[in-house]
Amino acid sequence: MMVTPESLFPTGDELDSSQLQMESDEVDTLREGEDPADRMHPFLAIYELQPLKVHPLVFAPGVPVTAQVVGTERYTSGSKVGTCTLYSVRLTHGDFTWTTKKKFRHFQELHRDLLRHKVLMSLLPLARFAVAYSPAQDAANREMPSLPRAGPEGSTRHAASKQKYLENYLNRLLTMSFYRNYHALTEFLEVSQLSFIPDLGCKGLEGTIRKRSGGHRVPGLTCCGRDQVCYRWSKRWLVVKDSFLLYMCLETGAISFVQLFDPGFEVQVGKRSTEARYGVRIDTSHRSLILKCSSYRQARWWAQEITELARGPGRDFLQLHQHDSYAPPRPGTLARWFVNGAGYFAAVADAILRAQEEIFITDWWLSPEVYLKRPAHSDDWRLDIMLKRKAEEGVRVSILLFKEVELALGINSGYSKRALMLLHPNIKVMRHPDQVTLWAHHEKLLVVDQVVAFLGGLDLAYGRWDDLHYRLTDLGDSSESAASQPPTPCPDSPATPDLSHNQFFWLGKDYSNLITKDWVQLDRPFEGEASHLPKPQRAESRISLTGRRPLGCHGGTLGWSSTAYLPGTSPGTSSSAGTSPRPPRPSTRLPRTPTCFPSLPALPTSSPSRSQGGSAPLCRSCGQWTAGQQGLWRTPSSMPTSTPSRRAGTSSTLRSDWEEVGESIEGMSQERDLGNEWSQSSRVGGAGPGAEADAWSLGPGLEAEDSASGQAADVCLWFLPQNQFFISCSDGRTVLNKVGDEIVDRILKAHKQGQCFRVYVLLPLLPGFEGDISTGGGNSIQAILHFTYRTLCRGEYSILHRLKAAMGTAWRDYISICGLRTHGDLGGHPVSELIYIHSKMLIADDRTVIIGSANINDRSLLGKRDSELAVLIEDTETEPSLMNGVEYQAGRFALSLRKHCFSVILGANTRKKKDLRDPVCDDFFQLWQDTAESNANIYEQIFRCLPTNATRSLRTLREYVAVEPLATVSPPLARSELTQVQGHLVHFPKKKIEDESLLPPLGSKEKKKTLEVWT
Repeated sequence: MMVTPESLFPTGDELDSSQLQMESDEVDTLREGEDPADRMHPFLAIYELQPLKVHPLVFAPGVPVTAQVVGTERYTSGSKVGTCTLYSVRLTHGDFTWTTKKKFRHFQELHRDLLRHKVLMSLLPLARFAVAYSPAQDAANREMPSLPRAGPEGSTRHAASKQKYLENYLNRLLTMSFYRNYHALTEFLEVSQLSFIPDLGCKGLEGTIRKRSGGHRVPGLTCCGRDQVCYRWSKRWLVVKDSFLLYMCLETGAISFVQLFDPGFEVQVGKRSTEARYGVRIDTSHRSLILKCSSYRQARWWAQEITELARGPGRDFLQLHQHDSYAPPRPGTLARWFVNGAGYFAAVADAILRAQEEIFITDWWLSPEVYLKRPAHSDDWRLDIMLKRKAEEGVRVSILLFKEVELALGINSGYSKRALMLLHPNIKVMRHPDQVTLWAHHEKLLVVDQVVAFLGGLDLAYGRWDDLHYRLTDLGDSSESAASQPPTPCPDSPATPDLSHNQFFWLGKDYSNLITKDWVQLDRPFEGEASHLPKPQRAESRISLTGRRPLGCHGGTLGWSSTAYLPGTSPGTSSSAGTSPRPPRPSTRLPRTPTCFPSLPALPTSSPSRSQGGSAPLCRSCGQWTAGQQGLWRTPSSMPTSTPSRRAGTSSTLRSDWEEVGESIEGMSQERDLGNEWSQSSRVGGAGPGAEADAWSLGPGLEAEDSASGQAADVCLWFLPQNQFFISCSDGRTVLNKVGDEIVDRILKAHKQGQCFRVYVLLPLLPGFEGDISTGGGNSIQAILHFTYRTLCRGEYSILHRLKAAMGTAWRDYISICGLRTHGDLGGHPVSELIYIHSKMLIADDRTVIIGSANINDRSLLGKRDSELAVLIEDTETEPSLMNGVEYQAGRFALSLRKHCFSVILGANTRKKKDLRDPVCDDFFQLWQDTAESNANIYEQIFRCLPTNATRSLRTLREYVAVEPLATVSPPLARSELTQVQGHLVHFPKKKIEDESLLPPLGSKEKKKTLEVWT
C-alpha cells in the first residue's frame, strides 16, 4: 500500500495490531512453564534441508520471535552524495540471539516482496495455498503494516521515531506465521533451517554470498597458480557457527562444503589478499575460501563477525593445547576401558541398538558380516544387519573407510562400501583418499548419537574378536552330535549359514591366521573356507567415552578426520607389489572354518565401573584427509610353533589370538571434540581429548602423541608401553620420533639419582605379515624386525646399547621387554602360538593412560603420515595403592586397567597370592622377570618355539627347526610340563638372527619401497 506523509511517525494507537491479523492465522504461544528449547529443531533436521524458496519451517512453532532496533550507523557512500543510515536489528528466538544490519531500502524491498506474496496467495485457487477470504470483510483488516517514506535524514527525534517504527513493523510481521517462514523474510532476517538447532551451537552469521571456487589444500595435487586462473564465482547461502562454516546451494538446499576452524584460522579483507574489490578471505589448514561482498563496509562487518565467533565460543579449536593437542582437557568425562574384542564388540552392539539419531564409524578395515556378540545363534548381532535395522528406523549411518591400494592390500574396502550402501539409503559410505598414497586412515572410532564414543586399536573386522581365554582352536569333535558341526548355508540363502544350533565363535573368514595367508575373496564371507592353520592370539585395548555435545560439530556427508566423545586398527600387507599403505599390519590371514568350542563362563572383559573423575583429551592426526567434506558433524604377527600332522577328521589350523585395549567415553564436550577431530585431533585428562596434530590438520612438525608419551616417561616412576610396533630412537634421517630417546633419558636420570624406575615394554613376538618363520620369515617380517631391533638392542641408536654404555648390566634393573604366548590342544597334541599384541596403550604411574590407534613408529607419531586418534586419560578419582613400598593414591581408571592386564599376563587370576598393587618395588619386578623367563624356557623346551635366541643365523635356524619338539614326541609329558606355565608372559628374543641382515634384499619388491613405509 502507499504510505502517506501523515503516517510517517504513527502513534501506537494508530498501529492497531488487529488490522494486521490474517484470518485463521496462529499466534505464537508457549504453555506456562514450557521451555522454548523443547520446541527447537532436532539435530536430524540437518538431513532434511530444503531450498529457502519452498518455505521450509525455519522458526520453532509457538516460540515467539522478537526484534529490537538497537542502534543506527550513519556513513557517507563513496558513490553518492549524502549520508546513509544502517539499522542494527537484534532478534531473539528462544535462547538464540543474533544481530543483523539493514538499510531502509532493505525494509522497502521486503515490504514489496511480502505484498506480492499476499496478493498471489489470495488469488491462488488451490486450497492448500489460498488465504482465507471473506468478500464482505473490510480490506483494511488484511493490510500489512505500513512503512514510512524514505526521505532526507532529519533531527535526532526524527531518526529515533523512525527506528521505533521499523521495530514495531518487524515485530508485527513476526507474529504472523503467514509471513514468518516466507523466504523473503527469512533471508532478510538471515536465518535458515540450520539456525535454530541447539546441537549446532549458537546462531552465527548467515546470508547470501558469492564464493570463489578452489582454494583447497590437498598435498601433491594443487597445481601452481591454477586457482588464480581457473575459477568461477557461485551464489551460495553461508552459515557460520562457532567452530565451522558451511555454504549451501540455494537451488537445492544441499550443503556443498564444510570448513572447520583450526589453528590455521585467519580472516583477511581487501583486494590484495582476496583479489576481489570487496572480498573476504577465510584461511584454515585445509582451504582458503574467498567470499565477495556488496561493499567494503559489508566485508568488514562479515570479517569481524566471523572472527569474533571463532575466537569466542570456538576458541578451543584455534590453538594447540597440552601435548600439541587440538582439543583442551575435558574434566569430568566418564570413561570405561575394555580388554580384548569380546567386551568391546558387545558394548558397541548395545550402543548401536540404542541409537536414535546417527551413527558415525571410521575404520582402517570394516567387515560388514562380522558378528558383535558370540557365539551367534542368529544374524541379529551381525554388524550389517544391525546397521540396516537402525537405518530402517530412521537413524543416519555415516562410515569412512580407508581406500587402500588394491595391489598392496586385500582388505577390499570397495566390497564393504557396496555391501553397506545397498542395505538402505540412510547408510552412506565414503572411501578416502582417491589418490595413491603411502599413508592410511588408521583411526578407529564409533560415535552413537554424539553421546557415547568408542575408540582404540580395534577395527570392526575379521580376526579382531577374542576374549581372555585366547583360544587357539574353535574345533568340533567328530564324535559329537550334528548340533556341534559347523554351520551350513541355508538353502534359501547360500551366502548365510544356519546359526540356529551354532556353538562356534569364529565363522567363515573370521577364523584366521596372520602368517599363513592373507584374506582372499572377502566378498564371499562364508565361502571357500580353508583348513585351520596355527592361529596367533590377538590382544587389543579400547576405550569408550560418552556424553552429549551441545554445539556444532564438523564432518562431512562422509568426510571425517579424527577425535569429542570418543572410540578401532588393522593389519597391512607387504608381500604384494606396489606401495603398502600400512606395512605394520598383519597380511597373513586365512579364512577360518567354523568349528565347535564349548561355551565357557564369561570372564570380565571390561572395567567393572566407569571412572567419573578423569580428564580426557583426544589425540589424532589428520588434516588434508578431510578435504572435500560435506554435511555436518554433531558436535598381527605371530608364529605357529609346532603343529602336529593332520589326522583324519581333524583340522590342523590354529587361529591367531589378538590382544586389544579400548575405551568408551561420555561427555558433552568430548563428543564435540571427536566431531572436530574427525577433522583434527583429541585428549582425556580430567577427561579430555589430546591430539596428535599433523600436517593434515595443523601443519608439519607437530608430534602430539610423541610429546605425550615423552612427558609421561619424563615424570613417572614407572610406565608400560604396550604396542603393536616399537620403531623409535631418532637418528635424524631414517627414524624421527623420540619415544625411545625419552625412555633412555629417563632411565639414565633415575640411575644417576639412584631412583627406582621401571619400564615394562610389551610387543608382539613377530610382526603380523605373511611369511615362513621356519626359514626366517618373509621380507616384510624381516624389514619390521630390523627396525624393531634397531630400536631395542642393535646399533648405536638402540635403547639397550646406549644404556649398556652408560651403566653396564645395571640396565636390567630398569627395563623389561616381553611378549605374550599361549598354548592349547589340537588333535590330541599340545600346541602353542603367540598372542598378537595389537593394542596401542601406555600406562604411567597408575594415573595416566593413553589409548588409541597410534603405534610407536613414525607412521603414527609424526603427524603427517597415517591419520590416528587417541585419548589421554588423567584420573582425578583416586584410591589407595602402593608405589615402591609407599602408600600412594592411584587413579581409579588407570589402576583397574593395569591390574586387570597384569592379572591376565601373569596368571594371577589362578594364583591368588600374587600382589599386583606395587609395580615399582623390587619384589614385583623380579616376579615379572622370573615369570617371563620361566614361561619362555618351558615353551622353548616343549615346542621349540620361534622366534628364539637360539637361532642367531639362518643356518642355526634350519638346524633348530629340524629337531622334533617334545610336544610331538611325548604329548603327555608336554602337558605335564605346561602346567607350570603362569599366565602368558615371555621374554622378547633379542638375539634372533642377529648375525643376518634383515633389510629386504636387492631386487625384491620390498626393497623398491621407500624406508618410510616400514618406519
